[in-house]
Amino acid sequence: MQIKGQKNFPSSEASFQISIFFFVITRIIALLFSYNVLSDIIFYYGDYNKFFYSLIPYVHFDFEYQPLSLIPIFASGIFSNTSNIGNYYLTFITLMMVVDIFNLYLSIQLGKKYNLDRRSMGFMILSYSLLSLLLFKLIYHRLDIVVTTFILLSALAFLNKKKGLLYLNSYLGFFYKIISAFSLPAAIIINEHHKGISTRTYIKKISTESLKFLFYLVATMIVIQIIANEYIYSLLYHTKRGIQIESIYGSSALFFNFLTNKISQIEFNYGSFNIVTNKYLEVLAKYLGFVILASFYLFLFISTLKNRINRSDFLEISLLIFLIFISFQRVLSPQFLIWIIPLFSVYLSINKSNFNFIIVCLIYLITAIIFYPNYHSLTNQEPILINLLFIRNLLLIFITFRIFNNLFKKTNDR
Repeated sequence: MQIKGQKNFPSSEASFQISIFFFVITRIIALLFSYNVLSDIIFYYGDYNKFFYSLIPYVHFDFEYQPLSLIPIFASGIFSNTSNIGNYYLTFITLMMVVDIFNLYLSIQLGKKYNLDRRSMGFMILSYSLLSLLLFKLIYHRLDIVVTTFILLSALAFLNKKKGLLYLNSYLGFFYKIISAFSLPAAIIINEHHKGISTRTYIKKISTESLKFLFYLVATMIVIQIIANEYIYSLLYHTKRGIQIESIYGSSALFFNFLTNKISQIEFNYGSFNIVTNKYLEVLAKYLGFVILASFYLFLFISTLKNRINRSDFLEISLLIFLIFISFQRVLSPQFLIWIIPLFSVYLSINKSNFNFIIVCLIYLITAIIFYPNYHSLTNQEPILINLLFIRNLLLIFITFRIFNNLFKKTNDR
């Protein structure tokens, strides 16, 4: 039956074509108007030049990331004139744009796994384009868009029952950025269960698979450490950070100090602005995120044991894993939100909740407002930015619990 007024809406194919056009426009904006930004590309250029002059990462200079993250840094130098940072800059953002287009392709494939029709697929592409447009000064200036690739490949490998590809992708992702492998425990929990399996056998299979994967990770790390004796030390760089002001803990401290007319003490160290606060909050910030994440894995284990988790739930599960990490860790940088743009886009296209869409857009919009023109004003503790940041983090926690509640209801009804 045709809905009255339906003829006024674009056809499914027209909606899809419009969304592709919007994606192209947003990418042109990202390429042409993101040059005047606090970019990390200058640091990547410096790292490449060190290597060019026979200095080895983890040996002759500290490198705070995993070894595979050197690939885009070195590739940008190889395909550009290293004596000119302008050429390096253009090569790097072009490479990241290629990865971004590939991520859109993977997002479309993920949407197909959930039987999105042409109109819903168009909405997914529009969501993908809009959310990344709000972070357009970040997406091509950081290494994080490649993390998104690993996250998408893991989801697709799991849904396609490609166990070997899932493990290989998680292994490589771990050595690009550790967070890339965080969905693997959930995949193992679901993969190793079948009807009729005893709890003891199920636990044994999960343990065996996990230990095998950990063995390969540890063995590789030992080899790298032998070759490059500062490798482990460099990886511990981020663990030395305090409470970043953008985290829920940092923003809460800023907000409550503002309410009580106190000036917060902010220090810049280990690559971020961190708030100096009491030891109890520091301990809470250090461990609470991991406790919540471990509790979520436990929920998955119990729900799977009761046959209440389906493979199709993996999109929500993956999204929740990264949302929990982002929302409850003591370090929260704006580029972390790049990781979950495709997962959010596909989820919103399936969920079809206008309310969820508005909340997610607000999260990204507030992040853009704070980061682009006003970040130094935030560190100077401008009241409006303190309030916006606190609201952004509350919205992050709210959407996390909202998605979890939806998953919980589904599992309980089965």
